[in-house]
Amino acid sequence: MNQYSNPRKTVAPYENIQRHTPSAGVFSWRDTIIGFWDCLKKWPRFKPKKARVLISWAGVILLFFVASPNDHSFRIGMPILCLGEVMRIWAAGFLEKKGTILATNGPFAYVRNPLYIGNFLIGLGIIVICRNAILTFLFVIGFVLSYWATVRKEEKVLFDTFGDHYSYYVKNVPRFIPKVPRYCAQNDDSFRFERLFRHKEHVALIGIVCIIVALYLREEMVLEGEFAAKQIIAAAVLCLMGVVALFEFFMRGTKKWCM
Repeated sequence: MNQYSNPRKTVAPYENIQRHTPSAGVFSWRDTIIGFWDCLKKWPRFKPKKARVLISWAGVILLFFVASPNDHSFRIGMPILCLGEVMRIWAAGFLEKKGTILATNGPFAYVRNPLYIGNFLIGLGIIVICRNAILTFLFVIGFVLSYWATVRKEEKVLFDTFGDHYSYYVKNVPRFIPKVPRYCAQNDDSFRFERLFRHKEHVALIGIVCIIVALYLREEMVLEGEFAAKQIIAAAVLCLMGVVALFEFFMRGTKKWCM
């Protein structure tokens, strides 16, 4: 099957395949969550992606007030965070924007949402570094709520775009739990570095570095009261990353303004 074309759909629409009927008279957390999202989507201009970004920024601001990192939490959290970023980079290199190609190679041959798994690991690594039980609870609940609607919407769009090809892919590749052996892709697409820049992966990496350096400075300067050469270097790195992030934000806004 040529995946660059829109294949003829011969199966039932995606929403009919995964139709959910609430249980009459029986309380269900799943019914409650789905109903909550259905109500939110009726609000003007509401988008799950915007809610996810808003929750992420709120969490970043909150963690600097309640975090209590130490050397041990950094040693545990950093490998988890790095694993998540590697997963994001690996996935972004195979993912084409605007749904022109169905990504089924690389990490997508093992799991359908490797990018979101990478996001979860990055967030989990940061939470482990922060050493706060309340933040951990809020992170897990917020992640599930914010990505639930996003994944459902994206799956419907992909089914409408790729039809039988995507239906077969869904049957053979799990949503979040990697499966071995890998899915045998019907194309020979390979990892491309230019896709990382199209997906603004460098911006995500700058943000992660800023968060980690800021948490390090909180541990050294606020919690332990130390201020030496290495803290000055870390502060300089944080300022540099902040300038780069502002420049990227300015250039993106200028590009949109000129278009």
